[in-house]
This record gives sequence, C-alpha cells and structure tokens, in this order.
Amino acid sequence: MRCRGHGRPSSPRSPTPSALGPTATAAAAEAPHPVTQAAVDILKSSHNAPGAAAVVREGDALWSVTSGTRAINQNLPFGPQHKVKVGSLTKTFTAAIVMQLAAEGKVDLDASVETYLPGVVQGNSYDGNAITVRRLLNHTSGIHDYLEAKQGNLWDYVVVQQNRTHTLAELASWGLAAPPYFAPGQGWHYSGTNYMLLGMIIEKAGGVPYGQAVRDRIVTPLGLTDTYLPTPGDPTLPPGHVRGNLDLGLIWIDITDRVEPSIGISGGGLVTSGADRSKTLVTALCDGR
Repeated sequence: MRCRGHGRPSSPRSPTPSALGPTATAAAAEAPHPVTQAAVDILKSSHNAPGAAAVVREGDALWSVTSGTRAINQNLPFGPQHKVKVGSLTKTFTAAIVMQLAAEGKVDLDASVETYLPGVVQGNSYDGNAITVRRLLNHTSGIHDYLEAKQGNLWDYVVVQQNRTHTLAELASWGLAAPPYFAPGQGWHYSGTNYMLLGMIIEKAGGVPYGQAVRDRIVTPLGLTDTYLPTPGDPTLPPGHVRGNLDLGLIWIDITDRVEPSIGISGGGLVTSGADRSKTLVTALCDGR
C-alpha cells in the first residue's frame, strides 16, 4: 500500500482459495486503463485463475478493471462492492488499530511482547522480552509462521482444522511450537504468528475482542458497509460475491464456504470489498484519520 504515487497493490500472503486479489468492476469499459487491464489479464492467466481484478483509488476517484469471472461457469465481472475474503490484507486493519492504541498511550511500540502477553512467547528458543511490538508489526521478530508450521501435516490442516473453531492464542501456539527463523531483529520473514500476537495485544490493551475493535475503531467511524469479521464456525459468504476456488488440475472446486474463518482472525480473517479498502480505508489512513 502506498499513500502517494503509484505502486502495485498489496496482495494476500496467507493461503487464500484462489488468486483473485482485490475486487473490480466492468466499469473499466467506460473509463479504460489499458496498462492496468493488461496486468490484470496477465495475473489471471499466470495463476490459471477464474478471475482477477484491481480497484484503484486515484485522488477522490475510484476506478477498476476486471478479467474473467468471480464465480466459476458464470459471466460475473467483479465490482468494487463485491465482498471477498481478503486474507492477509486484514493485517492493514490490525496494524492500524495497534497504531491507534499507540497514539492513545495504551501500547508502546518499543515495549516487549512480554509486557502485554506475559509468558506467551517463552521457550523453544523464544524470549518475549527480546521481541518488541514493532518487530511483530514489521516481521522482524523471527517468530515462525503459524500456517507454515501447521501445513506440514496437510491432513490435519485441510480436514481437522477446517472443521473446528480457533482462538488467537491457539493459532499463535502453532507458530511458537516451531523454531524461530532468526534472533529478534536479525532478519526479516513474513509470519502470520506476528499478527495473531498483535490481535492478542489489541484485546489486552484495548479491552475488547478483536472483532469488536475492528468495528468500533474502523468499520463504524469510516462507515464501511462491506467489511466484517465472520462468526467462527460460519465460513459462508453472502450470495453473489467473490468465490474462492481450489485448482485440482482438471477441475476447480469451490471452497469459499469450506475455509473456517477463525483460522485467520487478526492476520487474515476479514471480509471486505475493493471500495471499502482501496478508497475508504486507505484514504483515511493516508489522511491520518
């Protein structure tokens, strides 16, 4: 994400059902953007995906391009208001809340994780006293990614864990059960475990569950109409929105409603739309609101 100039939009890192990316619309036909359209077409084809799209905020204007379909075997272009499970784009919301808490004096970015979560990050070569909140935010903590650790056992991840609900502490424990990538501050490695711990810090310092923090601090003040944290145990997405599919080679399997939402929470659990995120949220972040 960039607040000024042009750059590639952020893309989810945590496993998502397909390479759909942010949502888009057929309105591109009215205001063509050939270079972006070509890039989205290439994104779709290079990932062998049913569809791909981009929503772009340019000043006060919102424009978008779309390629393919948001649902298999249907001619359904993407629109800015179509909801999608955005995976790791959730981290933008989480980081924004942590920064709000820091501005309120409730979180010190240079304080240790141990300050807020005593005893949670200890053992297995981890020391929460040596890891700061800032290092969680910028992925320099060295803590192992919880999904990377869990996916070593595909049966457990795909079958067992998708059929039960999860807590932030449990998900963080998956990563902490694996050895660190490096000593705190001595490297960089993307890790969703960092953002599970940040979710826990939000709950501890803010005094409310993560989902409520998102509603109270971002969704309601900004009037976001398409953004919410799904209820644990309810993986369904409202009809008509962006579907996620698993490529099995000869066929696609729609797994939109089979991915347990509580396996992402503060690192990858939100549903939102291109309009909510690309225009409203990013504009508010860049304006300092």
